[in-house]
Amino acid sequence: MPPLTDGRKREMRTAINAGPRPTCGESNQTVLTTGAGQRCHNKYMVLADAAGNLTPAGDLYYDETGIAKLEAAFDRQQDLISRNGNDYIRTRTGREAMVRSLQADGSMRVTRLSESFFKDKFVECVVHVPARIQLRRANGTQHVREDWLPGHKLGINSIMENARYTPEQAHARVRSRVLSELGLGQ
Repeated sequence: MPPLTDGRKREMRTAINAGPRPTCGESNQTVLTTGAGQRCHNKYMVLADAAGNLTPAGDLYYDETGIAKLEAAFDRQQDLISRNGNDYIRTRTGREAMVRSLQADGSMRVTRLSESFFKDKFVECVVHVPARIQLRRANGTQHVREDWLPGHKLGINSIMENARYTPEQAHARVRSRVLSELGLGQ
C-alpha cells in the first residue's frame, strides 16, 4: 500500500480529534470515518483489511491514539454482546465467540479468547471505608456518627481491576485487597 500523503495524514488527525471510533463493516475491514467527503457523503480510511493487517493509515491511527492495535481475530474496541448470562464478541468473520459464561453456581468462567480481549481493559474502583466518628460537642456531650471515609484518607489509592471480572467478582477482589491493606484480614 502506498504511504500516506500529508493531506491524508491531516484528515486522519482531524478525524482522531473529532472522536469517532473505528468500525468493522460487513467486509470485515476496519474503517474510520473522516468526515472529509462532500456533504452527506463521509469519506473513510481503511485501517485494517479483513485479515486484521494494518494499513499505513491504521499504523498512524494506532500510533497517534495509543489504543491497542488490532488482533487478527477480532476488533479489540468493540462492545460486549450480553445474552442469557453469557458475554460474546464478534469476530472478524462475523461469528459470535463467547468470552465468559455464567455457571450454575453463580461464578463466571472465562475463555482463552477473553484473556486476549480483556488484557488491557481495566475498571477503576474508588474505595470508601465505613467509619464510626466520635465527637465531643462544645457543651461536653458526645455524639457518634457513622459515615464513609474516602480510601485515600487511609492511604488506599484507587484500585484498577481487570474488566474480565463481573461486578460481583471485582467487588469481592477489591474488598479482599482493601481488608488486607488495612490489616483486617478477610
